[in-house]
Amino acid sequence: MKNKILFLSVVTATSMMAANSVSAIPFSSFDPRSFAMGGTGVAAGTSANAVFFNPALLAAANEEEGFSVGFPIFGVRAADPDDFIDAVDAFAANDYMGDLDAAVTTFNTAPGSNDKQPVLDAADALNTALDGMSNKAVQLEGDVAFVVGVPSKKFGISIYGNAWGVGGAKGTFNGSDLTKINNIKVDANAANTVTEMTSTFDSTIEARFATITEVGVAIARDFNGIAVGITPKYLEVTTNNYKFTGSEIDGADIDQSSGEKSESDMNIDIGIAKDYDNGWKVGLAIKNLISKEYEMLDTLDKLIIDPMARIGVMHETSWSTIAFDLDLTENDPGGFEDKTQYAALGMELDIFDTAQLRVGLRHNMSDTTFKADTVSAGIGLSPFGVHLDISAMGNSDEVGAAMQLGFRF
Repeated sequence: MKNKILFLSVVTATSMMAANSVSAIPFSSFDPRSFAMGGTGVAAGTSANAVFFNPALLAAANEEEGFSVGFPIFGVRAADPDDFIDAVDAFAANDYMGDLDAAVTTFNTAPGSNDKQPVLDAADALNTALDGMSNKAVQLEGDVAFVVGVPSKKFGISIYGNAWGVGGAKGTFNGSDLTKINNIKVDANAANTVTEMTSTFDSTIEARFATITEVGVAIARDFNGIAVGITPKYLEVTTNNYKFTGSEIDGADIDQSSGEKSESDMNIDIGIAKDYDNGWKVGLAIKNLISKEYEMLDTLDKLIIDPMARIGVMHETSWSTIAFDLDLTENDPGGFEDKTQYAALGMELDIFDTAQLRVGLRHNMSDTTFKADTVSAGIGLSPFGVHLDISAMGNSDEVGAAMQLGFRF
């Protein structure tokens, strides 16, 4: 049983730490400026992060923007909406199966004369512990990226690389195990010999991970006041899938290569943007224009990357930016988590072109577990062309953070 507890802990730790992880495919980025502003960026992005949101912004940037480099850019997000980690920690802290086995062994020495209550108590405790981990999932999202951007109304260009991982683990309490536990209680109440169930579990532990690595070149041009951009990109998609049932959990070992499958592909992002003289800007972007499906090993499940459309609007002055983004598509999950369709609001205050204060709010409009609004905040420091941006977000179910070091010329 200790091996089972260890495996549950390892799966949880792996899903919290893996760089190549599986989750919903959201329209988002760990660019810390947009991360702090609720995830907005389709209209409010700059030439430094246009490739992550809307390539057209390379030709719709402010005249003051110039050559930019962002490296490293990285961020993480972890979500545990059902307190799965707490349930695993509680399970690991107690030897429920060992307690039940010991109680059953003592009872079976003389079923009719021994006290049945220890068996009943141990069976109830095991049932509660297993049920506490059932149909719950822990999720992780992580990202590492770099970007080089050169804005221009005639020919804006940006080169980027991005390694984005998503993933998680989930426990499922099989109904047959509940029946076995109840049968133990029935036999004990009837003063019959109790059948042990140590190695006959049908419950499962599943872990799924995926990494999407992208390398692309975004180009943009202004056509009579309307900027148009396109990003052809090369993708390598790696999925990892593991499922352990019953006695398999005792010897479970996550061998990355055994559950791994990789595919390479091409896709395209497109966008348009319109910059108005009164400080307003609007944008529309579609990411992953070509729908793709990637099969996982040893399962019928697939990682699906469908086109994602988002609109954005922003108003900018010399010291402030207010932005709003709205997903036009509901984005399906590739792992254990929920669908997403975000509405986001963000604001930035610029203090003498040296420091930036940012706040944001994001709401998932899908009818899913993640209904809590996410608040975010961050700060930017930009003395002498050096940019350091730090941001954080969270609510009662999830937390995240992002950071970037960049240079602007």
